[in-house]
Amino acid sequence: MKRPKEPFLFLRIMMAVSSLSPLFILIAAKGSELIKDIILFPACLTLTTLPTFFLVLRFYISSKNEDRVVLEVNHVENSRDHLLIYLFAVLVPLFQADLNSVRSIFLLISVFSFVLFLFVHLRLYYANVFFAALGYKVYTLTLSNGRRVALLSKREKIETSRVTATRITDFLYTSVGE
Repeated sequence: MKRPKEPFLFLRIMMAVSSLSPLFILIAAKGSELIKDIILFPACLTLTTLPTFFLVLRFYISSKNEDRVVLEVNHVENSRDHLLIYLFAVLVPLFQADLNSVRSIFLLISVFSFVLFLFVHLRLYYANVFFAALGYKVYTLTLSNGRRVALLSKREKIETSRVTATRITDFLYTSVGE
């Protein structure tokens, strides 16, 4: 039996890589004795900007196509605790990695790949520094059909039972008008 193609998988992966952008910036600043700056800086810059480009492109396409839905909300949770988990469980340990031996670099790439897999699989890719810098807060909504989705919004609270949102992926939405 052929497995159905998952919609937005490429975008989910790009969002997960983008959510690790602070790590790439820290790695570029930290440097490495094995990898010359002429290679390390452009690689880190690419890993920081290219996924964000795809993300901004998807936001633009969703907005232009008016890919809007009305979400029937039963429960709202502020997901700021996910950002703390992200910061302390991912960024700090990965930044402590030594980049001065081949084994350490291989280990960092392996851990990065595992974290990337978890972010995509567990749908934690919205924990993104760019969203926070733009003033977005992340809310987890439980919909009337029991499905849980993430909503990016600049609102301080989401209180209504109906939220009009723009679909970014089948799991991630933004409040309309923001």
